[in-house]
Amino acid sequence: YKKQDKFEGVNGLGTIEEVFERLSNSITAAKQS
Repeated sequence: YKKQDKFEGVNGLGTIEEVFERLSNSITAAKQS
């Protein structure tokens, strides 16, 4: 049972990579505003 699978199942946010990408986009948007 891989950690990434558990993360995806528990939070329903997709893969770790997707979550980090989303965070990066949020930070970028926040800096621009």
